[in-house]
Amino acid sequence: MEQPLFNSVSAVVFREVEEADLPAVVEIFNENILAGDATLWQVPFTIPSFMEFLTAFGDREKAYVAMKGDQVLGLGLIKKYHPKPGYAYACDTSVFLSRSELRKGYGTKFKKFILAECKRLNYHHAVAKILASNEASIKYNQRLGYELVGIQREIGRRGDEWLDVAILQYIFAND
Repeated sequence: MEQPLFNSVSAVVFREVEEADLPAVVEIFNENILAGDATLWQVPFTIPSFMEFLTAFGDREKAYVAMKGDQVLGLGLIKKYHPKPGYAYACDTSVFLSRSELRKGYGTKFKKFILAECKRLNYHHAVAKILASNEASIKYNQRLGYELVGIQREIGRRGDEWLDVAILQYIFAND
Protein backbone atom coordinates (compact mmCIF):
# COMPACT_ATOMS: atom_id res chain seq x y z
CA MET A 1 0.00 0.00 0.00
CA GLU A 2 1.61 3.26 -1.13
CA GLN A 3 0.60 6.57 0.35
CA PRO A 4 2.13 9.77 -1.06
CA LEU A 5 2.18 12.63 1.41
CA PHE A 6 2.89 15.60 -0.84
CA ASN A 7 1.78 16.58 -4.33
CA SER A 8 5.29 17.32 -5.55
CA VAL A 9 8.10 15.59 -7.40
CA SER A 10 9.83 14.94 -4.07
CA ALA A 11 6.81 13.16 -2.55
CA VAL A 12 7.44 10.84 0.36
CA VAL A 13 5.85 7.44 -0.11
CA PHE A 14 5.44 4.67 2.44
CA ARG A 15 5.24 1.06 1.31
CA GLU A 16 6.16 -2.43 2.46
CA VAL A 17 9.83 -3.34 2.33
CA GLU A 18 10.94 -4.99 -0.89
CA GLU A 19 14.06 -7.06 -1.51
CA ALA A 20 15.73 -4.19 -3.39
CA ASP A 21 15.36 -2.01 -0.26
CA LEU A 22 17.30 -4.38 1.99
CA PRO A 23 20.81 -2.86 1.66
CA ALA A 24 19.54 0.62 2.57
CA VAL A 25 17.18 -0.68 5.27
CA VAL A 26 19.93 -2.71 6.93
CA GLU A 27 22.28 0.29 6.79
CA ILE A 28 19.69 2.56 8.44
CA PHE A 29 18.77 -0.01 11.09
CA ASN A 30 22.44 -0.66 11.87
CA GLU A 31 23.16 3.08 12.05
CA ASN A 32 20.50 3.33 14.76
CA ILE A 33 21.72 0.20 16.56
CA LEU A 34 25.30 1.48 16.66
CA ALA A 35 24.24 4.97 17.80
CA GLY A 36 23.10 3.32 21.03
CA ASP A 37 20.28 5.78 21.76
CA ALA A 38 17.39 4.41 19.73
CA THR A 39 17.02 0.70 20.42
CA LEU A 40 18.14 -2.23 22.54
CA TRP A 41 19.01 -4.19 19.41
CA GLN A 42 22.76 -4.50 19.84
CA VAL A 43 24.11 -6.73 17.08
CA PRO A 44 24.08 -5.16 13.62
CA PHE A 45 22.09 -7.00 10.97
CA THR A 46 23.40 -8.47 7.76
CA ILE A 47 21.07 -8.67 4.77
CA PRO A 48 20.55 -12.43 5.35
CA SER A 49 19.87 -11.95 9.08
CA PHE A 50 17.40 -9.15 8.34
CA MET A 51 15.66 -11.35 5.75
CA GLU A 52 15.39 -14.06 8.43
CA PHE A 53 13.93 -11.46 10.83
CA LEU A 54 11.28 -10.53 8.22
CA THR A 55 10.51 -14.16 7.38
CA ALA A 56 9.40 -14.72 10.98
CA PHE A 57 6.70 -12.02 10.71
CA GLY A 58 3.08 -13.07 11.14
CA ASP A 59 0.16 -11.94 8.96
CA ARG A 60 -0.40 -8.70 10.87
CA GLU A 61 3.29 -7.85 11.33
CA LYS A 62 4.73 -5.46 8.75
CA ALA A 63 7.94 -3.71 7.74
CA TYR A 64 7.66 -0.49 5.75
CA VAL A 65 10.04 1.96 4.13
CA ALA A 66 9.74 5.70 3.77
CA MET A 67 10.87 6.63 0.26
CA LYS A 68 11.72 9.99 -1.28
CA GLY A 69 12.26 9.27 -4.93
CA ASP A 70 14.67 6.32 -5.02
CA GLN A 71 16.10 7.09 -1.57
CA VAL A 72 15.12 5.00 1.45
CA LEU A 73 14.71 7.44 4.35
CA GLY A 74 13.70 4.99 7.04
CA LEU A 75 12.24 1.74 8.31
CA GLY A 76 8.95 1.34 10.17
CA LEU A 77 7.90 -1.81 12.00
CA ILE A 78 4.63 -3.19 13.33
CA LYS A 79 5.23 -6.30 15.44
CA LYS A 80 2.87 -8.31 17.61
CA TYR A 81 3.17 -7.25 21.22
CA HIS A 82 3.24 -10.74 22.67
CA PRO A 83 2.53 -14.30 21.43
CA LYS A 84 -0.21 -14.97 24.02
CA PRO A 85 -3.62 -14.97 22.25
CA GLY A 86 -5.06 -12.44 24.69
CA TYR A 87 -2.66 -9.84 23.26
CA ALA A 88 -3.83 -10.35 19.66
CA TYR A 89 -5.04 -6.75 19.36
CA ALA A 90 -1.86 -5.15 20.70
CA CYS A 91 1.23 -4.32 18.66
CA ASP A 92 4.68 -2.82 19.09
CA THR A 93 5.56 0.08 16.77
CA SER A 94 8.94 1.49 15.73
CA VAL A 95 10.30 4.01 13.26
CA PHE A 96 14.00 4.26 12.43
CA LEU A 97 15.19 7.03 10.13
CA SER A 98 18.56 7.59 8.59
CA ARG A 99 20.33 9.81 11.11
CA SER A 100 20.83 12.43 8.38
CA GLU A 101 17.04 12.66 7.94
CA LEU A 102 16.12 13.30 11.59
CA ARG A 103 14.17 16.43 12.56
CA LYS A 104 12.86 17.07 9.06
CA GLY A 105 9.28 15.92 9.72
CA TYR A 106 9.64 12.50 8.07
CA GLY A 107 9.39 10.62 11.37
CA THR A 108 6.09 12.25 12.29
CA LYS A 109 4.56 11.49 8.90
CA PHE A 110 5.94 7.96 9.00
CA LYS A 111 4.59 7.25 12.49
CA LYS A 112 1.16 8.59 11.47
CA PHE A 113 1.25 6.16 8.53
CA ILE A 114 2.28 3.32 10.89
CA LEU A 115 -0.63 4.14 13.21
CA ALA A 116 -3.07 4.16 10.28
CA GLU A 117 -1.73 0.75 9.24
CA CYS A 118 -2.13 -0.56 12.80
CA LYS A 119 -5.76 0.47 12.70
CA ARG A 120 -6.21 -1.08 9.24
CA LEU A 121 -4.67 -4.30 10.58
CA ASN A 122 -7.31 -4.32 13.35
CA TYR A 123 -5.07 -3.47 16.29
CA HIS A 124 -6.66 -1.71 19.25
CA HIS A 125 -3.53 -0.89 21.25
CA ALA A 126 -0.09 0.20 19.99
CA VAL A 127 3.01 0.31 22.16
CA ALA A 128 6.24 2.23 21.74
CA LYS A 129 9.15 1.06 23.90
CA ILE A 130 11.79 3.81 24.10
CA LEU A 131 15.03 4.13 25.99
CA ALA A 132 14.08 6.41 28.89
CA SER A 133 17.13 8.57 28.23
CA ASN A 134 15.79 9.37 24.72
CA GLU A 135 13.60 12.31 25.73
CA ALA A 136 13.22 13.54 22.14
CA SER A 137 11.69 10.23 21.04
CA ILE A 138 9.38 10.13 24.05
CA LYS A 139 8.13 13.67 23.32
CA TYR A 140 7.75 12.89 19.60
CA ASN A 141 5.52 9.89 20.39
CA GLN A 142 3.51 11.90 22.92
CA ARG A 143 2.86 14.60 20.30
CA LEU A 144 1.39 11.85 18.12
CA GLY A 145 -1.04 10.76 20.83
CA TYR A 146 0.94 8.13 22.72
CA GLU A 147 0.60 8.24 26.50
CA LEU A 148 3.52 7.49 28.82
CA VAL A 149 2.32 4.68 31.09
CA GLY A 150 5.50 3.85 32.93
CA ILE A 151 9.23 3.34 33.11
CA GLN A 152 10.66 -0.15 33.37
CA ARG A 153 13.75 0.31 35.51
CA GLU A 154 16.91 -1.56 34.57
CA ILE A 155 15.12 -3.83 32.09
CA GLY A 156 17.73 -3.54 29.36
CA ARG A 157 21.46 -3.92 29.38
CA ARG A 158 24.19 -2.65 27.08
CA GLY A 159 27.69 -3.65 28.07
CA ASP A 160 27.96 -3.13 31.80
CA GLU A 161 25.15 -0.56 31.99
CA TRP A 162 21.53 -1.20 33.00
CA LEU A 163 19.03 0.81 30.96
CA ASP A 164 15.51 2.01 31.70
CA VAL A 165 12.77 1.79 29.05
CA ALA A 166 9.76 4.08 28.79
CA ILE A 167 6.51 2.36 27.80
CA LEU A 168 4.07 4.46 25.81
CA GLN A 169 0.64 3.35 24.57
CA TYR A 170 -1.74 4.52 21.89
CA ILE A 171 -5.31 3.27 22.10
CA PHE A 172 -7.38 3.45 18.92
CA ALA A 173 -10.88 4.84 19.29
CA ASN A 174 -13.68 2.36 18.73
CA ASP A 175 -15.22 3.35 15.41
